[in-house]
Amino acid sequence: MIRLDLIRENGHNVRRVAASAQADAALLDSIRAQGVLVPVLLRPEDDGGYTLIAGHRRVRAAREVGLEHIPALVLDGLVNGHATAAQAAENMVRAAMHPVDQWRAIVQLQDEGYALHQAAAALGMNERFARRLERLGRLHPDMLALIEEVGLPSDRELSDIALATPEAQQKALKTPGGIVREGGKVRQIAWWKIVHALDAPRFYGSDAIFDTNLMEWDEDLFAEPGSREQFTTTDAKTFLKLQAAALAEIVAERQAKKQRVQLGS
Repeated sequence: MIRLDLIRENGHNVRRVAASAQADAALLDSIRAQGVLVPVLLRPEDDGGYTLIAGHRRVRAAREVGLEHIPALVLDGLVNGHATAAQAAENMVRAAMHPVDQWRAIVQLQDEGYALHQAAAALGMNERFARRLERLGRLHPDMLALIEEVGLPSDRELSDIALATPEAQQKALKTPGGIVREGGKVRQIAWWKIVHALDAPRFYGSDAIFDTNLMEWDEDLFAEPGSREQFTTTDAKTFLKLQAAALAEIVAERQAKKQRVQLGS
């Protein structure tokens, strides 16, 4: 048990989007009735105090109901990356973190020195899912702020946005009629207009008649692994050049064998 007056917040919380008022009220009622049941995570400091790593909501609620001590797990030797990982992992299994906060946590862990597979392991997720979150965490900041404000578009729309460059995303946000604001807040949003404005026609690896190793592909991390939509590209110039070369080779081979060549429209 650690005295609450020895615990200080670290000024950095991966949960930037607050839990709902209902979730906070439920936690407050629970702590008022039973106390803090799950230990918070702390890092000891040289001055005898503790820095809070995970459990910000529990500490605030405990202070509000007047507790003097709460159970804590003290983890010595935590560096920034370890602290972020512990904090994010714990938050993800409690009052659900806002998706945007989860995306940012993956990026932040990498900024603090984690490889992606290490960040995935620290947060208890498979690497492909972590790559999806990383892609989303690297959306243009204005796009992230919009999603944080109004909520998620559909999976298909989110996939199209994530596959576009940050510059294209920022430009698409200025599409007339895409976002209608009133008093500084979004009153209406048409995600389909924003997605349409990305203007990035895609070609699929499954449609290629050439060796797909001849060009680079984007992986649509929202697509089912093994589906035709999994690998795609907006590099129309390279795709069409390779496709035309492969087609010419097929035609030449068939003509050499005096086989009939029929091209569909």
